[in-house]
Parts: sequence; structure tokens; C-alpha cells
Amino acid sequence: MREQDASAAEFFRAVFDVSPIALSVFNASHELVDCNGALLSMFGVTKEYYLAHYEDFSPEYQADGTRSAEKAASIFGRAVAGESFKTEWMHCTEDGDPVPCEVTLTRVRQGERYAVLAFSYDLRDIRRVEDELAEAERLSKAVTEADPSAYILFDEDLKPVDCNGSALSLFESPSKKHLLEHYWKRLTPKTQPDGQSSREKNKLLRSRALAEGRCVFEWKHLTHKRRPLYTKTTMTPILYNGKNYIASFNHDLRGIKEMEAALNEAEELARLMIDSAPICCQLWDKNLNIIDCNHAALTLYGFATRDEFIRRWQECSPYYQPCGRVSREMGAEYVIRAFAGENVAFEWMHQLPDGTPVPAEITLARVEYKGGYIVAGYTRDLREHKRMMGEIEQQTNLLQTVNQVSAVMLGSNAAAFERDLLASLDIIAKSVDADRAYICENYSEGDKLYYVELYEWRGGAEQVRPAAGERVFREMPPEWETALSAGYCVNGAVSGMSEREKALLAPGGALSALIVPIILKGRLRGFMGFDDYKKERAFSGKEEMILRSAGSLIANALTRNEEENRARRAEERVHLMLDATPLGCELWDKNLRIIDCNNAAAALFGLRDKEEFIGRFAELSPEFQPNNLRSDSLFEILVKRAFADGRVSFEWMHQKPGGEPVPVDLTLVRVEYDSDYVVVAYMRDLRDIKTLEEIAEEANYDALTGIRNRRYLDKELNNVIKFISRQPGSRLSLMMLDIDRFKQYNDTYGHSEGDICLKKVAAILQECVTREQDFVVRYGGEEFTMVLPHTDEHGARMLAEKVLRNVKNARIVHETSDVDEHVTISIGVTTGFVTHDQDGSHYIRRADELLYTSKKNGRNRYTFAPLHEDRR
Repeated sequence: MREQDASAAEFFRAVFDVSPIALSVFNASHELVDCNGALLSMFGVTKEYYLAHYEDFSPEYQADGTRSAEKAASIFGRAVAGESFKTEWMHCTEDGDPVPCEVTLTRVRQGERYAVLAFSYDLRDIRRVEDELAEAERLSKAVTEADPSAYILFDEDLKPVDCNGSALSLFESPSKKHLLEHYWKRLTPKTQPDGQSSREKNKLLRSRALAEGRCVFEWKHLTHKRRPLYTKTTMTPILYNGKNYIASFNHDLRGIKEMEAALNEAEELARLMIDSAPICCQLWDKNLNIIDCNHAALTLYGFATRDEFIRRWQECSPYYQPCGRVSREMGAEYVIRAFAGENVAFEWMHQLPDGTPVPAEITLARVEYKGGYIVAGYTRDLREHKRMMGEIEQQTNLLQTVNQVSAVMLGSNAAAFERDLLASLDIIAKSVDADRAYICENYSEGDKLYYVELYEWRGGAEQVRPAAGERVFREMPPEWETALSAGYCVNGAVSGMSEREKALLAPGGALSALIVPIILKGRLRGFMGFDDYKKERAFSGKEEMILRSAGSLIANALTRNEEENRARRAEERVHLMLDATPLGCELWDKNLRIIDCNNAAAALFGLRDKEEFIGRFAELSPEFQPNNLRSDSLFEILVKRAFADGRVSFEWMHQKPGGEPVPVDLTLVRVEYDSDYVVVAYMRDLRDIKTLEEIAEEANYDALTGIRNRRYLDKELNNVIKFISRQPGSRLSLMMLDIDRFKQYNDTYGHSEGDICLKKVAAILQECVTREQDFVVRYGGEEFTMVLPHTDEHGARMLAEKVLRNVKNARIVHETSDVDEHVTISIGVTTGFVTHDQDGSHYIRRADELLYTSKKNGRNRYTFAPLHEDRR
């Protein structure tokens, strides 16, 4: 009996030491008494050092803010009390690097006392894989870390007697008591999807599990919230303390933790850990023979018993590994290295008895066993991982395809457009293994929709663009029009399509086809097609998604090419118009550099050609403009204003290279040019106009007072009315003014003093108007007129009061006046809404009437009335 106990203990110690799961053993006083090699490898220290300093391998605080010491005492107390549970724990290395772990605590009996086992699963690799998957799989949900199965223990009568925390989470149950009490009442439907009674079917599956050692099946549950729950369930019989139990493992991604629920006595604990673990385990002796395996190994390879597995083990690897070496020789070399004390980890290609490849990750470790050594090998099935990585690689390749196409098409120009477009089709088609790719454009005629092929790519054949005379217009199938207009693709084997679709696709040899819509501004403009001549298939959802993105790039490129061609033709027309216009014209960019001009600009300054004009432009303006501002600084300001406001007009003094002044009228206009903006400067030579203006200007001024005369009023007043009548709601105010008792002034002081008085009053009136658009005119004799565009009644009244006040404050003595001892003035003021059918006489006549009223009422005053007041 002692030998059996010793053997069991030795076996447990061997499994304990080489288990890839980190394991710590605490006594009931929360003292660490032992740990295995996996834990020491996690931290890279010796067992003696770890046992003495294990508290240093946790930070002061856990992720939830609780002190590590307090949290450890709390969860240890729960474990000593008999609660088995899982929790996340943050360890750390000696250097302080975080080591996130998932820890399972369970209490086991040691003789008359209890011990607590702590299983620590290093989550760093899982966290790293999660980050990689989150970046690569941006169109899908992040793949979470693997969770263990939800575990439920049943007694001989199929009554649930225990479960783990994962089961509570899986079933959305508020408590273990609730789950155990309601498992059959609420959490299991009366019948399964195949119509069988859940209880009866469960009894059959239990019998099968008892007979075969385990039973795997699909099962329908209900959560506490009455939501359907389908699980892949593994039912395993367990003999514990002389009683038969059924362990039910309901699969989630944390199944590797479920073996902890069955740990108890040393021999049973070791066997249960091996047999319940979802990871395959095999043991080799020193003669390189397989001596044992667990249930996971039997399940993976489809063997019924351990004996069959041991007998047929060599069938589980192909003759050659992917590297070209013989599997038997290469595997023996790895096991020999493990017997030499080396921890060996490598990838290996296994196979099922039917030849199905099974890529795997192998870990080999030497352990002491019955006075000698054995090698324990752990096999992790990588098929799902490889499949997932393959999908990630495929998606990455497809995304790279879109990036390549984007780079090609965005860098393309009009000259290379067709070449780049066909190169892009080549990249896209090869990425999805298509044999033919083409682009079609839609045309409507009446109520029917037709399409015509614009570009075609054939793998291994010449890439072509059909000539205009060779293009065939085909009527689009209604089902294509409906699907593509709604933004959907046509995807699948040609044999499964309608007869109309077959008639279009089958003659070319296509077995499969994907039609991707090209939609611009909400309208179906055409489509891209991809044909497969080798096999029948449906393009995958990711391929379809990537091809949609590529279709959008191609559509935008086609549109951009059309716009560039139109812009090029427009630019050619602009240059023709530019050179044909008699006005001088220049083009300025945002950096205030002149980039072009027309021939008229060069001719204006007597220069040979455009190049000389551009090269000598700095010489064509004097250093200062007539307003004493520097020409270079002022021109820079005006060009920037044109870029900001869109249009600026002003007069400018140019000069010929010899210094001869050339006054011009400049209009700067911002226009779109070559996908950006430039400013076009139009120059109109004002030399002849200035000469005529000077002559005309002299005729428009009163020789005595220096202000405008009646001639100017007659012409300009009608121009003002005509201009502001284009702005609905605009108003015009006009004043007629007369110096009071001016005849007596001349009689008293003489005509010479009278002329001086007229000059003073004219200067006062001129000073009263401050806006550039307002002007004062000597109407005749001692009469004056003020014209005030865009001035309402309030503004006109204020100005009239200002005129009266300023004339009186000038204190021009007038002793013979019966109004005041100083010169005064009388005013008639009117304001009207300007209309196109008015002329200046309406305002002058009305203001003159009001001036008469002011004189009649005592002079030295103003009288106001609107232009259209009812005067009956």
C-alpha cells in the first residue's frame, strides 16, 4: 500500500512539475509550500528564491485598486472555506514588468488538513494576440481570449449538484443555487431541436458516456433571461469517493480551466487533470516509445482507446514534414533533446488516420518518474489558429491590393491613365484569383438600361480597350439593374443564375462571376465584373467588400480622368481666348508668382514676348504709387485680397522699361485652375482715357469755388439714380441750398467780397460731406446742391442741421441781413426710394419747392419732405 501511495505521489509530482500550467500550493495558513516548474519559468527564478520572495512578484495594488495583500487574503479565505473560483491576478517580474494571469483557486484535502491549489495561466500571449487581431480584424469584432467550458456536475439521477462560475456567466444565472435548482425547470427546454425529450435524450447520452468513456454532442439550453443557448457539450463519467458522477463540459473558450474542478486525491487528481484537459498529452519512455496519452489525444485523432493510439501512433504524422525531413527521424531527434534536459517547443505537422493534415504546436519536457525519466509532450491543435491567421493574411493581402490600386490611380495622369487602369485591374483580379476583369458603363434608352464594355483584362492575355466601333451594347438583365442600383453585388456560380444571365456570361467561358456596382452621386453609372473560368464558386464576403472598395477607387479614377480631360480641353480654350483678348492679362499663383500672361500684356509695354514680360515684371511698376505707397507691398496686399474675396478692381500706375508712365485699370479675379486657385489680372490701358478725363474734368468744375458745377450735376445725378436703382430699397437724398439775402451782401460789400463769401460757403459745404459717394455742386449764383446716395431721412436731416450750424459758426459778417448779423443759409431737403423710371429733375424740383418753403418761413432753416408725399 505504501508503495502504491509512493508511486501515486511520485506520479503526481512528475505531472505537477512538468505541467505547462503554473501551479502554487498553499497551506491553510496562507503559506506558500510548493510550486511547479511552469511557475518558475514564468518569472525566470529558482524555486528557493520564489518560495522566499513570492510576495515580491505581485505589485502593491491590483488592477481594481485593491491592495494585493488584502485581495490575496480575501480570495484565499474564500478558497480555504471551500469555494472554487477563478479570478484575474496581476503578477509582476523582478523588474516590475506586469504579468497578467488568470488564477483558479481550489481547496484539496491533505490528510486531516486542507491545502489550496492556485493555477495561474499566463495571459501575456493572449493579450498580445488580442492586440494583433484587433489591428488586423478592423471589420469584425475583436477575438477575445480563450475561455474555459462551463462545467456542471450531475449525480447518478442526473440531478445537478455543482457548477462553476463560467456556467453562471454562460447561463446568465444570478447564483449557483439558482442554476442548480432551475437547470431542468427553466434552463433546459422540454424538447431538443430534433424533437426528442430533453430528459430522455440526456439519459441516453449519459448511458453512452458511461459505455464509451465520454460523449460529445450539441445541446440546446435556455439562459435565465430565456434566450436560446446552443452548446457543444462533452459528457464524461467520473468515479469519486465510490460514487458515479457525470461531468458536463459546455464549450466556451475557457475549457482548459475545467480540469481544475475535478482535482481531489493525488492519483485521481493527476489522471483527471490529464484526461479532462482539452490539450493533447502523450508520454514517451527512454526507448522513445509512447507509453500513455489522455482523452484529448484520442479525440483529436479519432482513436477509441489508449492502446489503439499507442499502436497506431506513427500513422499520426506524414512521412515527411513540410521542411522535407523524415518525420520519424526528426521527431526522435526532438524527444532525444528533451531527454537531455532541454525544454523543446516546435511546430509539427500531424495528420488524422484519413490523411487530413493537422498543424500543431508541440511542447516536450523531461520529468522524473519511478526513479528515471519520461518525456511529456503537449500538443495544441493549430488548425483553427492557422485558419484564422490565413483569413487575416487574406484580408491583409486584399487591403494591400486596395492600397496598391489607390497608389497607382492617385498617382496617375491623363497620359498614363489607361495603362495604370489596366495595371490596377491586373492587381485586383490576381488578388481574388479571377481570370477576367472588366469595366462597363451604363446607357439609358427609353425605359431600358444598356451597358457597354470600356476596359477588359484577361489573365495571361493582352489587355485591351475595345475600339469605339467594336463596342457591343447589351441590355442589362432586370435582376442586375435592381440589385446593382440598390448597391448589392451579383455573386455566384453562373450555372445557378437566370437564363438571361447565363446568355451573357456562359459564352465567354465563365463558371463564376462577381458583378460590383459603380455608384456615383447616388446613381448607378456602371459596374466592374470578375469572372472565374476554372471553378464554380461564390466570392467570399471579404473579397466582395474589398472589390467594392476597389470599384469605388476605379469609379473615382474614371470620373477624375473625365474631369481632367474636360479641364485640359477647357484650359486649351482658355489659352486661345487669353491670347486673343485685346486686354493685357496675367496669372498669379498663391505664392504671388506670375505664371503666365498673354501677348497683349507684352505689347502694352513694348516687350518682345511673354517670357520677357514675366522676366522683367518687377521693372514695370515705379517704386511708389501716386498714393505714396510702395508698389511691391501694395500689389502683394491687393493680390492676397483677391485670393480672399474673389475680386478686386483698382487703378494702378505701371511704367515702361524706360520709365514712361502707363496708368491702367486693373481687375483681379480669383479662378479655379489646375485643381487649385489662381488670380487673373486684366489690364486696361488708361492713357487715352486719362487724357479725355482730364479734359472732361476741367469742364465739370466751377472756376470760382473749385467744386463741381451744374454741368456735372446734370450728367452725374442721372448716373447715380440709374446705378442705385438696381439695388431694390435703396434711397437718395438731395438738398437745394441758398445763401440768405446774398444780393444785399453784394450791394453792401461788393462783388469781390461776394466771391470770397461764395468760396467760404462752398468750402464749408464740401467739408460737411465725408463720404466719397456724396458730392456738392454750385447750381448757379448763390445756390448749391448736395447729392447724398444711400442716405435716408434721418441722415439727411442730421446733415442739414450740420450745414446750418457750420455756416453760422463761420461768422461771416452780414450787417444788412434781416435774418442774422452773420451769413446764414436756407435748405430744402427731400429723400426718395430710387426707381429706374426716375431722373434727377424729380429730386431737384422737389427740393427747390422745399427751399422756397424755408425762405417763406423765415430763412436760416431747412424744410424736409419725402419725394412722393401727397401734396394736394
